[in-house]
Amino acid sequence: MQVKKFEAKSMKEALQLVKQELGPEAIILNAKDNKKFGLAGRGSVEITAAISEKALQKRQYAESRIPEESRERFRAKSAKHQKTFIDTTVNKYHQRQSAIATRSAGDLDQISLSTQAARIKIPTKRGPTSAKYIDIQDEEAFEQPISGRRVDDILEDFARTGSYVLEDAANKAQIRVGPVTKTYQASSHTSTDEVTTLRNEVDSLRELLGQMQNGSSKPRTQHPGAEYGLPFELAANFEKLQTAGIDSRYIVEILEKADKELTGLEKKKRSLIDAWVARYIMSHTHVVGSWQRQSELSQLHLFVGPGGHGKTTALVKIASQLVMHEKKKVAIFTADTFKVGAADQLKIYSQILNIPFETVKHAMEFPRLLQRYAGYDMILIDYPGFSLKDIREIDQIRTLMPPRDMVRVTHLVMSCTAKDIDAYEICNRYQVTQFDDILPTKIDESYTHGFLYNIQRKTEKPLYAFGIGSKIPEDIELATRERVLDLIYKITKRNV
Repeated sequence: MQVKKFEAKSMKEALQLVKQELGPEAIILNAKDNKKFGLAGRGSVEITAAISEKALQKRQYAESRIPEESRERFRAKSAKHQKTFIDTTVNKYHQRQSAIATRSAGDLDQISLSTQAARIKIPTKRGPTSAKYIDIQDEEAFEQPISGRRVDDILEDFARTGSYVLEDAANKAQIRVGPVTKTYQASSHTSTDEVTTLRNEVDSLRELLGQMQNGSSKPRTQHPGAEYGLPFELAANFEKLQTAGIDSRYIVEILEKADKELTGLEKKKRSLIDAWVARYIMSHTHVVGSWQRQSELSQLHLFVGPGGHGKTTALVKIASQLVMHEKKKVAIFTADTFKVGAADQLKIYSQILNIPFETVKHAMEFPRLLQRYAGYDMILIDYPGFSLKDIREIDQIRTLMPPRDMVRVTHLVMSCTAKDIDAYEICNRYQVTQFDDILPTKIDESYTHGFLYNIQRKTEKPLYAFGIGSKIPEDIELATRERVLDLIYKITKRNV
């Protein structure tokens, strides 16, 4: 027998979870009302349910006869509908087996049939023991305790009367929810041996439940987002955004807002929830907007960031974009005299683009250089790839920054493959440069792109451009809200 614990915001929702996971034949062993200590401290209903291995095998066999794309719709059907389908499917199986056995002759055929039946592992039809654990008196609408009853019976009563009774195991009392409370009793035709057997089984299950409550056995994890108090209707969206790499704090913020603004009927349609979430993400994604706007803001453009994140490559790609497509007059400077070959590499690219190249060794050189290149639209400056963990590196980058009276735009270049916690730390360290926007690189090397949404929300800085590959100059694109949404939801099924 399999035993699982379920928790939800309401009795109806909890019973639906039991029906989806264990099926309509599941037996409710215990139920209690967590008024203060439930999901996110808001109160909840906790149900412990069990199902026999044979009943579970029946359900698994019946579901195996349904096309995979239709199984979710089957699980959403009523408990009565599921039970009828399962019984019909299993009965048809037994009828086919009986027909085959009748037509077959000889021991060889009998062995073959036995082997086939053993492989499928379908339980034989049960006799009198298929009766319910406890018979309920058939009277008009009244409230009944739910412990010891099957989930399909409870759902039918709940749909008819809208009332039920919970058993508070901690206080050894019944919690009454509804107009009338009535207890149940075993029917007169229930045999003594059967009752004794059932009592022994319930005692063993209670012992198992005690172990679970003491922490010796880990309870079942509920639907995604349940720990944050999100309803079951939003579980699929929570899981989708979490898989995309979006920080949990932002997922909860988005879905709590959706839960308040969407109606109950709208929350039943996943496509409407997806559309609402997509609009929210786009409205809270900030981007620079255009290449032209950058040249209008300042002549000086600084590219800073840690080593190995693609800073120099991104600078060359943008220089190519400005020269070849935007027809801008561009010059390249480098302040990276620490890395061997860095200056030589940029000089070669400058020669290919036929644009000027200069080396900057101190901030005092900027007034002279800017006077020389006064007629240029943009000057792109490459900085050393410091980690800024050492105070000496912080002092060095400060001595290479232009004087404060010079207007400049600073781009922080970071790889999309970086872990969020590392990216946040990089942003904190590079606050010393007063960066204006973020340029994520290596988009093509990352499978999840929630990083793009997380980093601009965390820093409150817009996204400038995306490095989407290693090819120079074509693998660069301007950041747009639509592209961020495309990468998160994989709408076009491509990373670049």
